[in-house]
Amino acid sequence: MQTSISTVEKFRQTVLASATVIAALLPMSSAIADQTTGGVNWLDPLAYRKPAFVSITVPSSAVATYYIDGTSGSDGGACSQTSPCKFFANLCGKAGMTGGPVFVYIKGNISSGGNYFYNIANCYGSPGSEIYVRPWPGNTANLVSNGNNVMGGDTPSQTHDWIFDGGPNLGITITVPNDNSKVGIRANANRFTFYRVQITCNNGQGATGIITTAPAVADLKIINSEFYACNSGTGGLQQSAVYMSSDACNGVSSFSNFVFRNNIVRHMGGEGVEINPRRDSAGVIIQGNAFHDIGYNTCNGTWNCRPAITVDSCGGTPSGLQINNNLIWDISASCVWAKAGDIAIYNNTCYDYGKQLNHDGTGGTVAQAVGIAAGNSGNAGNVTTKNNIIFSVVGKNPFDSSSFLTNASNNICGAGKSCGSSSAVWSNSVVLSIAENDANYLKIDGSSAAAGTGVNLFSLGMTLDYAGVPRLSGSGLFDIGAFLVNGGLSAPGNLRVVP
Repeated sequence: MQTSISTVEKFRQTVLASATVIAALLPMSSAIADQTTGGVNWLDPLAYRKPAFVSITVPSSAVATYYIDGTSGSDGGACSQTSPCKFFANLCGKAGMTGGPVFVYIKGNISSGGNYFYNIANCYGSPGSEIYVRPWPGNTANLVSNGNNVMGGDTPSQTHDWIFDGGPNLGITITVPNDNSKVGIRANANRFTFYRVQITCNNGQGATGIITTAPAVADLKIINSEFYACNSGTGGLQQSAVYMSSDACNGVSSFSNFVFRNNIVRHMGGEGVEINPRRDSAGVIIQGNAFHDIGYNTCNGTWNCRPAITVDSCGGTPSGLQINNNLIWDISASCVWAKAGDIAIYNNTCYDYGKQLNHDGTGGTVAQAVGIAAGNSGNAGNVTTKNNIIFSVVGKNPFDSSSFLTNASNNICGAGKSCGSSSAVWSNSVVLSIAENDANYLKIDGSSAAAGTGVNLFSLGMTLDYAGVPRLSGSGLFDIGAFLVNGGLSAPGNLRVVP
């Protein structure tokens, strides 16, 4: 039988080609701004398709340029290339540090009495004129902590508009100390962006990579960064990549507009990301990330096994949460604990979860070792789950019995399982590969039950897939899971051949 390309598919290819041409014609910089280039050279050795590169806007020029050498610089240095200073605090009071834009090049092991952001209150940029921190050319920088590293204090409005960009080789490392009560950075600052950085405990006992504890922390963004090797210790230590936000339950911490996009979180003893505010907090995007090998370190301790993502309330309720396009696998408990707030869970691939059958965060029962759990906690709002692949190799359910998990459709789950209306049954033919060290891992092709069987969510912001491939707005071609058909492959990328 002769085959042809459908009209819609021709349009899809035209959109992709046009986007490439338009991007080539647009200027990459102007008098005030550049777009980052160069991609990301991920550290994760596995061969699965890594998160897509995201370009961000950064200053193209600066009123001043400074240099920090944490190993050989001087506390009294001029912060110049020939006379570098030693600490971030040495920058305060210099030209440009109250409004920006400023370029800062860093290298060596940077600390400051165990707190490398000590005393930088009132050192700030402004939107579009940020303090832009990068590795000193030809070098790397390691932000080494022995403490909690509060960014300028506990008043976020005093320290704001900084960008940390490690470059394509993730040349800025944030090292979490080998102490189960310590964190890498307490990000109590507004409009801070961590971009292409690596955050690690070096297989030690650090607690959390990035945490917030202050009221009204706004616009924290973590993009194209890699969290890894926080999976050691004894007594079920709950080591997490990110915690938004944490002080005592019913305390003061809150946030707005948190973005966690296109990162890798792996070998994490506790959660990947925990959203658990102490006061009402609005706006969370967890999108395009890869989570794997999560939550095992807590299984034999009082915390029990943990999920890739926790959304909960400890006094405040989160709202406006979007969890989409994530690739999640090898999880001790669940992919998501959706226990509080209004949560939209769209087009994720949640595979091989519930692997520790006797521990799941409920004191020894297995009710929450499911793909997505709301837990009937009383805090949940409207949990919507559409276009997700949710399959447990060990046979765990896709959902718990929570009354909050009722708005579900067009998911794929195991035979005999319930995952909402208009759903399909999993088989290994749904994806091209179930081997994590394969470039086709968990991708789909045109013959998959996930191809073209999802509900159209384009108007709700689902315009790209996990690999950064554009989705079409036309009906009938919205795929299920994190990947589009052939997403992440070379051009034509999303071609479908139909009779």
